[in-house]
Amino acid sequence: MEKFAHFRSIMLLMCSVWVSVGTAQEPEEFDLRLVNGSSVMEGRVEMFYQGQWGTICHNSFGNKNKAQVACRQLGFSYAESIMTFGSGIGNLVLSEVACNGNEMRISDCYLGKLGKASCDYGTAFGVVCSNVEPVVPTPSVENGALRLVGGPDPYRGRVEVFIGEEGQWASICYGNFDLSMVNPLCGQLDYRPPTSYGTGRYGPGTGPIATCPLRFDLLIPSYCELTNTCTHDMDFYIDCDATEGGEEGEVRLVNGSEPTEGRVEIYDKNAWKTICADDLNLIAQQLVCYILDLPFPSVVTPGGLFGESSTHNMLSAVINCTSRETIHIKFCARLPRTTPCVGGDAAVQCGMWSNATEGDMRVSGGRDATRGRVEIYHSGQWGTVCSRGFDDNDANVICHQLGFRNQLYSYSSEAYKSRGLPVWLTDLNCEGREEHISECGAVLGEPLDCPEGSLGEVRCANRPFAKTYEARLSDGPYPNQGRLELLYDGAWGAVCDDGWDIKDVEVVCRQLGFPSAVAALNGWETTKLYGSGDGGVLLKQVGCDGTEENIVKCRLSYPVGNSCLRGAAGVVCFSDNYPSKDPRNAGPGLLSSQTGSIVLCILLVSQMMLSILI
Repeated sequence: MEKFAHFRSIMLLMCSVWVSVGTAQEPEEFDLRLVNGSSVMEGRVEMFYQGQWGTICHNSFGNKNKAQVACRQLGFSYAESIMTFGSGIGNLVLSEVACNGNEMRISDCYLGKLGKASCDYGTAFGVVCSNVEPVVPTPSVENGALRLVGGPDPYRGRVEVFIGEEGQWASICYGNFDLSMVNPLCGQLDYRPPTSYGTGRYGPGTGPIATCPLRFDLLIPSYCELTNTCTHDMDFYIDCDATEGGEEGEVRLVNGSEPTEGRVEIYDKNAWKTICADDLNLIAQQLVCYILDLPFPSVVTPGGLFGESSTHNMLSAVINCTSRETIHIKFCARLPRTTPCVGGDAAVQCGMWSNATEGDMRVSGGRDATRGRVEIYHSGQWGTVCSRGFDDNDANVICHQLGFRNQLYSYSSEAYKSRGLPVWLTDLNCEGREEHISECGAVLGEPLDCPEGSLGEVRCANRPFAKTYEARLSDGPYPNQGRLELLYDGAWGAVCDDGWDIKDVEVVCRQLGFPSAVAALNGWETTKLYGSGDGGVLLKQVGCDGTEENIVKCRLSYPVGNSCLRGAAGVVCFSDNYPSKDPRNAGPGLLSSQTGSIVLCILLVSQMMLSILI
């Protein structure tokens, strides 16, 4: 009997080990691991995909961001470096990936090629992760390096040169320069040749001053030396041409306080030139505003209002616009000039936003109406939004208020200067689904402090904002279940299953008139039960609280491409009129794998015990 008890203990121990091993947590789709490293914090990155582990391609595009996301998914804080740890074995599962760097998992990035693929650009991707913030080395500055400071954008400003022996930046004292001498300076800064140069436009510097010699009629920054014989009144400025060239007859406004006004310049014979204000009558000014997609002015703007061009490069011909039927100022007649220009450089104020009301928003300084610096109207004046606390959720709401569907990017840079506008808002706290920033608790008051260059900027998707999404369930056996599709801009689109859960289904079911939700189906389950459909994709991810009246009120993210990584989301709603069971359940009475393992083990032990007793 003692022998039997000992044997029974051994069998029960074996059974417990068997069950514990059999029920260990299995890897989930898109899980990551590090292989072949010397510690748990480094190695070749492998991803679990369709039941097997495989490697990820190492290529030069986006590796830093990709490494940061991989380390974050693996539970580390930082990506210290990118290395290779061998080529690995098995199928290479991911050969194209692009991450922004703020994603929580690799599966949240853009994944181009999954499955059996070849690595065209290098070897398997590996990382060294860390929980210690990396030390970023201060970049070295070469002697003679140039920079532009104090200007309205990166390509215009006061010229400063780095004096290597002194280890400091210095303003350049203006000499007897001509255009051919300063042309190479813009090239050194990776800009096109200058449109103007001179002194005093962007204020005096506060540091040392340098003189730069002329060699072969060129300004040589690497030979500049500090001097005490020049004052900051002679600080040299330059306006480089940062545009992608110009088209003959193209018109632009410069030096205004906002994009709707400025000095009129026209691209003529490979150069930007001013126009004499004597020539620009009301018809011509209206044409300027028309071709720039701005409202017509009702009165003539006087010349010189936005300063004179220091290049004095004025169009030599007289522009003569006599008919409002002309569609572009370049089609107006050009006559020989017989008298001197007395009106100065032509200016125009197109009058946009003359009817602005409290809380109106716009973007300014961008190439089109979808991007630029965020500005808000308050107390009769346009002002800016500080980027402190500014994120994608805030940008989404701003794009909604501007009439666009969603934001593509939110950022802070010095690309668009504020031109001295007050800062009206900071630390917005939007959830991303509001239609107006007033719903975010934004309070407009006195001007605020904000670091220079730290202004909120957005780029919105050029798609109209929808206040509701009509929903339907497609290809299901009954009206209460199927693949979810939403109607937007005249077309039905699927919803990817990223983060899809029962709270999202609750909102959809209530929107469709059903009392409650039964099941949230992932992409594989939806495809198996209802097919993949043949339409496009509208939403990448949905995040509902479960209380929203329409899915458009949930937190939404939009896909980069037109397909879902794992498939479309599926829905099963409860209905009194149609079957409402979860279609994934085969029926009652089936045991789970763990329960089955335990029962099988007990039966085996019982059989062995009986054989011993017999």
